[in-house]
Amino acid sequence: MAEMFLIATSEANDPQRNAVQAIVKAHARGWWHRVPDVWVVNGHDAAYWRDLIRPVLLLSKAKVVVFQLPPQGGPRNWAIAGLPTGAANWLFTSYTHIEIPDNQKVPTLPSLPAPKLPKPAK
Repeated sequence: MAEMFLIATSEANDPQRNAVQAIVKAHARGWWHRVPDVWVVNGHDAAYWRDLIRPVLLLSKAKVVVFQLPPQGGPRNWAIAGLPTGAANWLFTSYTHIEIPDNQKVPTLPSLPAPKLPKPAK
């Protein structure tokens, strides 16, 4: 299994985001991108991704950070909220390697109790 990385950009404009997406599509062995400015990719190494993306961000305040994610067999935990059903399927199947039954879009996860919020002051 190829190494996996999380790429995050900050203060990138739309043309820069589009360029990063094109780089990811052209160079990753697989990728997930459902949150603006964040990509999970497999293949290569952190410096490779940084060096590909850096020229796109030059002459601007935009930044990039690349994290190497834990290898397969190690703990690969993650959490998301606010995405549509099915948006995390790639993360389940390619990152955490959980099989998704054909009739189910996302694995069933235990529901959490609603948080107890303080009463508003009068």
